Amino acid sequence: MKKNNRQVLKDKKLNELLLISSRVIKTKGFRATSIDEVMAKGKLTRGSFYAYFKSKDDMILKSLAWMVDQSHEKIKTQLVKIEEPGEIKFSAFIDFYLSPNHREQVGEGCPIAALSRDISLSPLRFRQEFANLLSATIDNRRALASSKTHMVTRKRWMSLMSTYVGALILSRACAGTDLSNEILNVAHDYLVERKGK
Repeated sequence: MKKNNRQVLKDKKLNELLLISSRVIKTKGFRATSIDEVMAKGKLTRGSFYAYFKSKDDMILKSLAWMVDQSHEKIKTQLVKIEEPGEIKFSAFIDFYLSPNHREQVGEGCPIAALSRDISLSPLRFRQEFANLLSATIDNRRALASSKTHMVTRKRWMSLMSTYVGALILSRACAGTDLSNEILNVAHDYLVERKGK
């Protein structure tokens, strides 16, 4: 069924609010994210918040799902352009993920690295939702980095993901130091050498 103009505008505004809340959440964390800040940045009143979300928790959970989906689409757009074996796609992904630019762009970067600590301190329903999203991400990313001649197993991708996400988190934790770059470089070289195998 075709959406009417009002619903199309509401959906567009919801996407804008999810983008805003995602950036705020990734840079400030769950607790420091306020409804007032998100709505002000979206040029809406606090009262209109409930036309889009049931509660702050609902906004956070919807934003989390939106972030993971957007992250996947961004990576997919980049890797689909590469008509090379899976090893090349994997290297291209690691080049992006473990770059100084990605490290510095917390608000635009990977939500898994940005929010893992917040998730670990959150109620069980948040951790369950995150686990579901993470499981889907493991399958989606390994599929993007695989090819007919190079299939990455789920178990292997979990190992690779633990390395690249962990390296990004540690690199951000000591950003501005030589160690930050060293962590990125060592993890990058190790993973590219492994070539997703």
